[in-house]
Amino acid sequence: CLKEVLQHVVQEIRAIAPDVEIACDLGDLNAVDCDAHRIGQLASNLLSNAVRYGERSKPILLEANVEDDQFHLAVANHGEPIPEAAREMLFMPFQRGEVSNREKGLGLGLFIVREIAQAHGGEMRVFSDRSETRFQLSMPQTTTPST
Repeated sequence: CLKEVLQHVVQEIRAIAPDVEIACDLGDLNAVDCDAHRIGQLASNLLSNAVRYGERSKPILLEANVEDDQFHLAVANHGEPIPEAAREMLFMPFQRGEVSNREKGLGLGLFIVREIAQAHGGEMRVFSDRSETRFQLSMPQTTTPST
């Protein structure tokens, strides 16, 4: 079910941003015990940010797999690196990157991502340099999410 949810999220983002290529590398996710719709929401928020802030001429990558009893989900894109000082604040509520006045939002997307990760016993990390920006979820494969 999780794989289908993630595929659906990718289809939705492609419909919203047809000019952006999104590549998927989804492994066998059948053994992942999670709230698939919440993980889908997490992926949707990350993909939306990658579309908004990434270099639109280069593909976005969504990866999800299980390795050593850990579920990993990552969204990677190209573009300007996120400064280290900004990375420390990304998952705080009401924090936003450099945006123009035409972009709306409260700055809650990554806060929600972190909350979903933590509810599943997981954590979020961000890596950003000149080659790519990568947001990565790591969580136990078999932990039942808390509500």
